[in-house]
Amino acid sequence: TTRLVNKNQDSMIRQVAQDIGLDAGWENWTQVWLVFEHCRLGDLARRMRQQSELGEHFGQDMLLRWCLQLGLGLVDFHQKKVIHGDIKPSNILLSDQTPDGTVLPRIADLSVALPYTSSTLEA
Repeated sequence: TTRLVNKNQDSMIRQVAQDIGLDAGWENWTQVWLVFEHCRLGDLARRMRQQSELGEHFGQDMLLRWCLQLGLGLVDFHQKKVIHGDIKPSNILLSDQTPDGTVLPRIADLSVALPYTSSTLEA
């Protein structure tokens, strides 16, 4: 049997399941699927390349808004005792699925995320 998650991710997913009330019968689960909204604008790395090729720059207001939103997202992870571990432009997805079409960053790719413990702080 192939395990798709490691031991740390297993405990983290268990905690998320408990937080949202899906912890019953965890031991019998064979697969866990994380479902995110479709971010049709792609990732930030791609958007940065496109902007560079066109000789364009991101607006300061948008960059400040994105930094604030990403910072709040990381605070939320840390309050839930999760360390993402791989924040980079290709792991930031861009969504325009808001009522006014505002582009919002979404933190993605939790493949190396770890639960926040005293042992992860020492590593």
